[in-house]
Formats: sequence, C-alpha cells, structure tokens
Amino acid sequence: MKKVLLLCLLAVPVFVIGQLRMLDPTFGNGGAVLNKAMPINISSSAMQTNGKIIVGGGIYDTIRYAFSLIRYNIDGDVDLSFGNNGQVIKQINPGTEDRFRTMTLQADGKILVAGSTKIYPNTGKSDVVVMRFDSTGKIDSSFATNGFSVVSYLDTTDSYDQAFALLIRSNGKIIVAGQSSGPSPFGYVKSYDTYIQFDVNGKIDSSFGINGKVMTFTNNSDLSVALQNDGKLIAGGKYTLIYPSPYISFDIFSIIRYNQNGKIDSTYGVNGMSDTLSLFNGNSVSIQPDGKVLFAGYDNSFGYYMVIARFDSTGKKDTTFGKHGLSNLLYSTNGSLTFADKIMAQPNGKMMVVGTYNKDFLLMRLKNNGERDSSFCNRGLVTIDLKGQDRDEANNMVVQPSGKMVLIGFSGYDTSALARIGEDTFSNYLHCSVFLDANLNGVKDATEQLFHDVSLTVAKQGSSSLYSSQNGHFDIDLDTGTYVSSVSTMLPYYTSAPASHITNNTTYNNIDSFLFAMQPIQGKRDLSIHLHPYTFARPGFPLQYSMKVRNVGTDTANNVVIKLIKSNKVNFNTASSLPGSVNNDTIKWIITSFLPQQNSSILIDFTVKASPAANIGDTLQFTATISSNKPDLTPADDTINIHQIVGGSFDPNDKTENHGGRITNTQVANGDYMQYTIRFQNTGNDTAFNVYIHDTLSTKLDWNTLQIITASHNYQMTMSDGKCLFKFPKINLVDSIHNEPGSHGYIVYKVKPLPTVQVGDVIKNTAAIYFDYNLPVYTNTEMTTVVAETFPLKLLTFTARRSSSSLSRGGQPVPPNGREGKVLLQWTTANEINVDRFDIERSPNTID
Repeated sequence: MKKVLLLCLLAVPVFVIGQLRMLDPTFGNGGAVLNKAMPINISSSAMQTNGKIIVGGGIYDTIRYAFSLIRYNIDGDVDLSFGNNGQVIKQINPGTEDRFRTMTLQADGKILVAGSTKIYPNTGKSDVVVMRFDSTGKIDSSFATNGFSVVSYLDTTDSYDQAFALLIRSNGKIIVAGQSSGPSPFGYVKSYDTYIQFDVNGKIDSSFGINGKVMTFTNNSDLSVALQNDGKLIAGGKYTLIYPSPYISFDIFSIIRYNQNGKIDSTYGVNGMSDTLSLFNGNSVSIQPDGKVLFAGYDNSFGYYMVIARFDSTGKKDTTFGKHGLSNLLYSTNGSLTFADKIMAQPNGKMMVVGTYNKDFLLMRLKNNGERDSSFCNRGLVTIDLKGQDRDEANNMVVQPSGKMVLIGFSGYDTSALARIGEDTFSNYLHCSVFLDANLNGVKDATEQLFHDVSLTVAKQGSSSLYSSQNGHFDIDLDTGTYVSSVSTMLPYYTSAPASHITNNTTYNNIDSFLFAMQPIQGKRDLSIHLHPYTFARPGFPLQYSMKVRNVGTDTANNVVIKLIKSNKVNFNTASSLPGSVNNDTIKWIITSFLPQQNSSILIDFTVKASPAANIGDTLQFTATISSNKPDLTPADDTINIHQIVGGSFDPNDKTENHGGRITNTQVANGDYMQYTIRFQNTGNDTAFNVYIHDTLSTKLDWNTLQIITASHNYQMTMSDGKCLFKFPKINLVDSIHNEPGSHGYIVYKVKPLPTVQVGDVIKNTAAIYFDYNLPVYTNTEMTTVVAETFPLKLLTFTARRSSSSLSRGGQPVPPNGREGKVLLQWTTANEINVDRFDIERSPNTID
C-alpha cells in the first residue's frame, strides 16, 4: 500500500516518447516520482545494497543554502525511516551558503558528501566541505570534527574552493577532487584542479601532497575523472589556454593522464595530454573494457548537440568511433537543451547514455562504433516528458537489484524527479568475495576476513580473463552466456570451496553474488621474501629499496631471520623497521612470531657511493634471504637476487627486471621467475586521482604464471590475452613538488619465461602509465636476453684506447700500423665471485 506521504507528491501524467512500455508502472506514480514537497536540486545519487536510492543535492531558497539527502524505497516511496521523515538537511553554520556537489557510499554503508561553504554575504571566499552520515541519515560525529571537515585549498581571503568528486581508496582513505580559483597578476581568474586526502576518520592525511593537498594549474572550466584498470587517472575537461601579454585565450577539450604518484604521465599523448577537441564540453567519463576512454557532453557552438567522444589508450582520437572520434548523436529541434550527463561502458562494448533531449529525460544505448543501437527501445533511445515543468533533466542513474534502471534528475528547478525503466537495458553483474575460512565450515563468519592478494579467472567458451584483487572482492560486468569462475592464489596451501562457480545469463540485468571459502591445509611451513628497488640508482644520490616478507604457509613461524647483503657500492642509512644488527654489508632483522598470511614490508634507505666508488654502468647486487627453525616447503622463494644498473639522468617512470638484463638457460630450465617492477611518480604540480598501467606481456613469457607480489597502493588487475591492466583507482597521488617522497608508486609482479625460449632470445616489455587525463607515459623497454650458462662473472663494459705516450715517436706521429706504445684497457664487471685475476690475450693481427 502506498504511504500517505504520496499525497504530497505531484500527481501528474507521465508521457513517454517512444514505447509506452518502457516506464515501470509499479514504481512511484505510473513509473515516475515528482517530489516537490521536499525541494532539492539533485546533483548526485547512490544506491544502497538493499536497493534503496539516496539522492543528494542542494536547497537554495530565500531562507537557506543547505545540503540535503532524500532516500527512496525500491518502489519509489519516500523512506520515512531515513533522517527526518525521509530527508536530511544540513547547514554547516547558521547563515553560511552551503552548496552540495557530490556524494558516494563507503563499503560499510556510510554516506560521504562534499561541496562548499562560505559566509554569506560577508565574503566571497568559499571552502571545501566533506561530511559523513551513517546509513540512516544521522551525522556521524566520529568523522572529522562533529561529522564534517572544512578545508581551504589556497588559504587566501579571496579564493573560491569547491568540490566536484569523491573518491574512496581501497584502504578507506578519502579523496575530494575539486577546483580552486582566484585572481592572477594578469587580471583574469586563475583556476587549479585540486585534491585533498583524508584518512578514514576524516582527518587530513599529511602524507598526501603538501599537508594533504595537491593543486594543478589548469584553468579548467569543467572536469570529469575516472580510474583506469591500472590505477592511472583520466581527467578530461575544457581547458582555457591563456596568453597574458597580449591577453589571448581559447578553449580546448583534452584528457590529462596522471600516474599513481600524481605526476602527469608523459607517455600518454604528447607530454601527458591527449589529442584535443574544440567546442566540446565533457560532463562524464567512462572507460571501456579495452581501455578506450569515452566522454559524453555537448557542443553549444550552434545550438545544442549531444556529443560522445572516444580516445584510444594512447590518447589519440579513436577514428573507428563516429566520425574522427566524435559521434554527434542528437540536436535540439527547438533550440532547447540537449546534452549527455552520464555515460556508462558495458562489458559487451556497448554504452548507455543518460541526459536531456529537448528538455526531456533521455536514455540511449550506443553500439561500439558510436552509432545508436536500434535494437534498444525506439531506434536506440527513449525520452520521458514528466509534464510537471517545462524542463526535465536527467543527470544520474542507478541499477536496482532487479536489473531495472532508475533515471534521476529534476523537473523545473525545485522538484526532484525519478523514473524507472521497465525493460532490461543494462549488463549483468558478478559480485564475488573470497574469504579465509579459518574454521573450515564454508560460511563467512563475522570474525573471518577477506582473503588478500587473490585472483579470479572467469572463463567463457574457451576464452578467459584474469582479475586480481588486493582486498579479495570482485565486481565484474558480464555479457550474456555461461561463465565459469574459479579462484587462484600464489598461496598453494589453501583449497577453495566450491572449486568453481557457474553463472548463466540468458538476458541482461542479472546479478550473481557468491563467495569462495579459502580453507587452509594445516601444518605447512613456507616463507617468502621479495626485494625491489623503489628508486633509481645514481652515483652520490639516495636509493630506496622495498623488502616484503610473508608467511605463505599455514603455521606460525618463530624466530624468523631476515638477512640482506647489500652492494658494497652503497651505504646503509636507515630502515622503516630498525634491523637487529648491521655488520659490514650484512643487515639482519628478527621476527619472533610470524603468523600465517602475515606480511611485513620494510623500506630501506641507502646512498649510492660517489664516483669513483660507484660509476655509471656499475651493477649493484643485493641478496635477501629469509629462514626459520624448520625446513621450508619452497626454498626457492626464500632467496632473491637483485641486479640494478647505476645510471645518470633518469625517468622516474620506468620498468626493471631483477636479472639485470640476462637470464641463463639453466635458470629458465629450473623454472626461475622473472620479477618486474614498474615504478611511477607524479612529477606534475597537482594530485593524480587515478593511475593506470597498461602492460602487454611478451609472447616469450608464460602468462599463466603471473603473480602479483606487491604494490605501493591498493590495486585492481585484469589480464586477457597477455594484456594486463593495473588500476590504482582513487589513488590521489600527490605531486613531487608538494611531497616528493609521497609522489612515488609501484607495482611488482613475477612471471616465468616459456620453457621453449632459446639462447639468444630477447624478452622485451614496455609499460604505458596513465595519470588521470594525461597522455600515457611510456617506460623504457626492459630487455632480458637468454644466455648460455657459463660462470657467474658478467662483463658489463669494455673500452680500449691508446695512451698519450703512444701517439708519437721521437716527435713524429706513429703510423697507423705502428706496433709501439701502450694501450689502456678499462672494463667493469658484475658477479665477481671467487675471481682471482684477469688474463688479457692479445691478437697478433688486426683480423683475429
């Protein structure tokens, strides 16, 4: 039965241009809800796990400027149990002008909102606000101070700061992305893209940027952001290029991509920026499964055109999409508003667009080439005239557990509006969680945690995709068909229950939620150690290494000894965990009790010795070992050797492999892993919200053996046909100007070469790093050559030249074939183990 509250809702007829069957009559009043009794200008929405819908916006009237939230039940009724009879109204302080911009839900169901506040009308200064409510709409006083935090970017009396987006890292830290503007010395308004990071309790995270803040000058008039699968951040918007003397300005639309460390990804496009578009305004961004980037918006140069743009993974306009990368889909027939507000990529390559067409709600589906999908609704679209006001705008959408889509927006300027589509329109969803089933009962008990560093293989008709998760949870979009999901992990002493799970989708909008229980096989002793360089090696400069140890077995190890033998070309300074002893080049740590699945990371600070002790081209050799008082089941991963080449100038975005460029055929035959480290740094001047790394594995590698070892930040990984996409969503990586130590990031994985590789084969790999909306930054091409097993010594460099005394004889030049004088030989080597001397052989002629 409908609640009495519906008497307050506008009982107006709803008309559908297209097929009348599209609206779901079981929702609201004939398929729609128009709520004028609770005035709110909707700008954001979210759906709770129970299917209830929360809409957020601002109340702007003669009495107040305030934040507001309203919750609706699945059937469209206002949920009276939420807030005060269904609505939450929050003003920061009496008399302040508070403007709501965005909201999102945390994993625990709590509601984060962000916007801006200013004292009105006493000052034009505006500050950023972030606040948290519990799932029932009550302010969460445990967050920040009394439930909210007010922060200024520029900290000037005339800066205008605002929030655009909220991002939540996998570790729970919160990023508020926005913009700050203020006057410049040349008289125009100078704008920055801005980011603030908070910890889970709402306190500013000082480890991020400078005192928790990052700013990048863009003079951006609109901004849309998304994270790639590799964690790189794509940021697109209309950028105003300004030349102050003489003053000239013009607008372009472009994408900037940021690495995880927040620096612009110079491998993307040109110096981090994609191809540009003129007269295009982007409102929404979405990333397709193949890494291509979609932007939806409008062009208002001659009336209003709805426009979708697509860029390939390198930042180039995708010429296979629409016309030269642009699809002009709809034009206002009467000069009224027509634009796209939200675009969502589907797993089958199609895309859904939400927006406004001639002042009506719009829902449209496109094919992968940018054309309208005529199999959907009426020639690919449905428009809804709510008839309550002369202007209906849809700007958000949620998909309820039933698979039905709810369009969300407003009618007029004071009436929130929702409309539910009755026909299946979206993709299918797979929600999987993997947990540690300590008591082996197959049920996730309240005290049992998710299983970290696990991979999920989803196979369909002979093809499969691999997904990795650091936190044990997977959200995957699927097409129709039958899929088989199974769990894999680098920890061999756990079995999954069930062994596999079958998902069968004959239509769209199906949701399959299931669990995998990882059950330990008791009494297994297995420790592992990994080591990788965190920074580049240069003579006389600091050098950091990261060492990770883990108990991958199922029993507790006592008195574990960790030993690192450093290169004699570096000096040890300190470590994040102080060692028990330092004896010449040997550094030791002791762990008295090491629990199953426990891991520990140690960041070690060195300084590379200055020349001549360490020179460009030298090899730094490090050996790390882990041991305990019992035999280890896999001793091969108890020792790791790293060979790092000393260089000069460097690119902080690089890729290295631990064999130092050479792997022997014996090592290949023994099944040795190759360990790759991809490092990235935000060298820009503002925070990078998202960082993605696209890495195509060499065909000489066994893709099925890939294992993620560690990463600097929470990540997600997808691999298909050797193409790996590492995502660092909501990384909010500070730039090196504001916080150089915090501007770095990395991902480390290992993979075996194919046993069929031959001596002389070269295994090459290059990674592309994306920072937000910048063009990709390409790493070096890391090359490892398969060589024949000889002896450990490596000859790295060899030069020969005449000495100055050999250039003349009795004041006369030595003839070219002269045999007199001295020749100076210089060489550098690595792995000088038990080497007594070097014998130099001389050829009697110039041919041998």
